[in-house]
Amino acid sequence: MAYTSLYRKYRPSSFDEVIGQDTVVRILRNMVSAGSIAHAYLFTGTRGTGKTSVARIFAKAVNCLSPVDGSPCGQCAACKSIESGTMDFIELDAASNNGVDDIRALRESVKYPPSDERLRYKVYIIDEVHQLSPQAFNAFLKTLEEPPAYCIFILATTEVQKLPQTILSRCLRFDFRTVSQEDLAAHIERIFDKEGVKYEKEAVWCIAQAGAGSVRDTMSVADTCMSASDGFVTYQKVLGVLGASDPTLIADVAESILKGDLARSLSLVERNVSMGKNVNVLTKDITKYIRDLLIVKADPKANDYLKMPEDSYRRAKGIADDLDAVTLVRALDIFSGLDGNMRIAASPRTVLENAIARTATISGVNLTDLSARVSGVERKIDEVDKKIEEGVKVVAVAASAPVTESNTVETNENTAAVATDNLTAVDNPFDEEAGAAAPISTTPDDYMSVKAVSLKYRGNLITLLREKKMLMMGTIIDNAFITVKDNVVTFSVGDENDVDYLEKKRELLEKLTAEIMKGNYKLAFKFSPPKKKDEDFVSALAQIVGEDKITKK
Repeated sequence: MAYTSLYRKYRPSSFDEVIGQDTVVRILRNMVSAGSIAHAYLFTGTRGTGKTSVARIFAKAVNCLSPVDGSPCGQCAACKSIESGTMDFIELDAASNNGVDDIRALRESVKYPPSDERLRYKVYIIDEVHQLSPQAFNAFLKTLEEPPAYCIFILATTEVQKLPQTILSRCLRFDFRTVSQEDLAAHIERIFDKEGVKYEKEAVWCIAQAGAGSVRDTMSVADTCMSASDGFVTYQKVLGVLGASDPTLIADVAESILKGDLARSLSLVERNVSMGKNVNVLTKDITKYIRDLLIVKADPKANDYLKMPEDSYRRAKGIADDLDAVTLVRALDIFSGLDGNMRIAASPRTVLENAIARTATISGVNLTDLSARVSGVERKIDEVDKKIEEGVKVVAVAASAPVTESNTVETNENTAAVATDNLTAVDNPFDEEAGAAAPISTTPDDYMSVKAVSLKYRGNLITLLREKKMLMMGTIIDNAFITVKDNVVTFSVGDENDVDYLEKKRELLEKLTAEIMKGNYKLAFKFSPPKKKDEDFVSALAQIVGEDKITKK
């Protein structure tokens, strides 16, 4: 007897056997039970999620003489008639019957009621309906909108976005979702038990993961694993069937990458490739392992759904505990984009090694320590800002004057050593003719202190205005010249209208200023038109050559 593939042998024949589509099944059951049958349905979803199987079950259910909770009994004459292949149950493959002539033939057959008197409905299942030509869609519109009472159309597609809106609006739409790994794993275990095949739990979960939410793909992988396992499906044998790399070796590669050991990472990649592993598969395995590490890092109960072997999970947890989440996210971001690049690359291995180098060279850094160092620098900056506000001792020394350990400045043979312990100045205190001048102490009124306070105030004010979405005022302040001195904040603006505008906003600006400066300040707004460039140039030139030598034309 010819062998039947698992996905065909265990295709569901009733709604009770459908997995992962509870919402769709419940609605269809209720429709059958209530007798509220529509004339057109649209089943959409990824491959292998049960669209065609559910369509066949629904076709039997609407014709069943004694449905059980909305599901076909499978025993009545109507159910057996459809199972045996009646002419009143038509499956049309739109991939090969996509022309206007095919739709015309369908329209002609619609005119005739069911030839089998036991059937109430004539059911048409059009698979891959998105492949119909535009002309075929147009020819199908009227029939789809107002078919005879005995006709039901079920359209199935994996690419619903390609269907015209005129088709979508005439159908009841049902979205078939990918099946969860839990449901797929439970389904595989039931089938293996019926087939008398022994298995490891980890092997079943590995098969379910490979199916990626598709029941048909999962069954195909399970079928292959059964043939390769001699009655006992193990985790290692499943990895061999899938062409996946040894989990221990993948863990070694990922760990060396994430800890910044570039030489070891490239050596392990070479070992994998020399063993005949496909570079694309190796890349997917590394990417998946980094993703698993991130989950293990975030969730103490991650293995409840990752279903990794215990040894592998303990290894993964150890690696994840030694890394911070930012490093894992950064690595995952680099590797998750490689799939598309490898498809067009002349050398996929070079793409992989480049990603490894990028990740390894920025890994191995303790970001917690780095964050602490940044925080320390920020604290130092705050201290400097505070000292500038209070008045800071600034020592200026001539470029040629060496500084000795005794805090003296050696000038030359004719100049005595000057003690600099208490020397503070904004400018050079040494005058070429008068020698050493008296020390000058900076105060909040000095130029450098005033400038520092003014700049800091200006920046904080602009930030607050942007946070409050006051973009117009922020733009005016950004273009203004601001000085903070003697508890007075002076705004010099180049447009008289801006002065009026700021006067109207005085109360708000006073409130923001008090918040920033931690005290009450008076505000002054004045119009200060900018100098023209040519006037600045003439003024500067006059200072150099003398006004009497300049002739304006």
